[in-house]
Amino acid sequence: MKTVFVIGAGAGVDIGMPTGQELKDSIIDILKVENYHSKNTIVDDALGILSTQSLSYNKDDEIAKCTTNDGKLRYAANIISSGLPLEISIDNFLDKHQDNEYIVYCGKLAIAFAVIRAEKKSYLYNRDSSVEIKVNNVRNTWYVLFFQKITENCLLTDLPKRLQNITFIIFNYDRCFEQFFCYALMKNYAIDKGKAREIIKNMNIIHPYGTVDKFDKSYFGDVDILNGAGLIQLSKNIKTFTEHVDQNSNDYIKMTSACKEANRIIFLGFAYHKQNIKLLYPDPIPHYPSNDWTHSSFANDMPKFLDIYGTGFGISDNDRVWIQDMFKRIDGRVQKPDISNNDCKNFFTDFWYRISFNSDEV
Repeated sequence: MKTVFVIGAGAGVDIGMPTGQELKDSIIDILKVENYHSKNTIVDDALGILSTQSLSYNKDDEIAKCTTNDGKLRYAANIISSGLPLEISIDNFLDKHQDNEYIVYCGKLAIAFAVIRAEKKSYLYNRDSSVEIKVNNVRNTWYVLFFQKITENCLLTDLPKRLQNITFIIFNYDRCFEQFFCYALMKNYAIDKGKAREIIKNMNIIHPYGTVDKFDKSYFGDVDILNGAGLIQLSKNIKTFTEHVDQNSNDYIKMTSACKEANRIIFLGFAYHKQNIKLLYPDPIPHYPSNDWTHSSFANDMPKFLDIYGTGFGISDNDRVWIQDMFKRIDGRVQKPDISNNDCKNFFTDFWYRISFNSDEV
């Protein structure tokens, strides 16, 4: 059975990561410009370095009134900090301003800094080690229940094969999933960091909007070692919605193929924004009678039925019904989607017996 986990910002609350709204608030604060200087010295240094470049923008924008690159960047920072409170997410905001590189670059700088800083504040951070986690910090989180389910009755030698049937689509810029999974593998299977990282490298993990850095390239949450030039490099790993929709990119092909080939898709802490649903389902899969599978929308190895489970904590009953109906509209294989009112931890408690990864499950 092939499974896809779609993980959103709400899944990070258990481990002290910000919600989507809290990330917005952090970005707004970072980009507040007073007397042409950001309140944050690292971001301010990065803006100073970027000011040596000529970036493109719409000549009708208010930003055109600024006569210097530095002035345009500072003005762009102000545009984001004043306009973002009115937007659904930073991704949506940057998508609206995709033709203004000053705004996009400023936004990416702020995202990178906010995420690295949030990693440091999370329960997964340990200043004495790049991988070690204080167990008591995560004992009562969904991460532990999730790991128990993924590895239930599975020998280390069988784990790579099991993981090949699971795809993780993570709509977050942080590396919390990889950080936890590495630590859990080391402790649960008594293996070293190198072996754990090798397993993670071979897992099907996709970050549609990128991450602040590769999991094994820099230390988790190390905001203290950053400078302006380093922040610019990290910001280049962040993708906007427009940059990601290249249908020829490997991640795009892997992501859409995984959803088509899945027997079940599980949404955790996901907000079901239309923009992100469109990434998973660029084209609806029509409903056809079970004896008519000749339509071009269906691949030969596409399952005829698809289970969809998900968390809907904080979403009204009416909207959860609407989301369930939406899945039936965009994928004809879906019959009874179940978007519960649970958070991530209670989801695993509620769905414990319905979710299994044992190949010999009765």
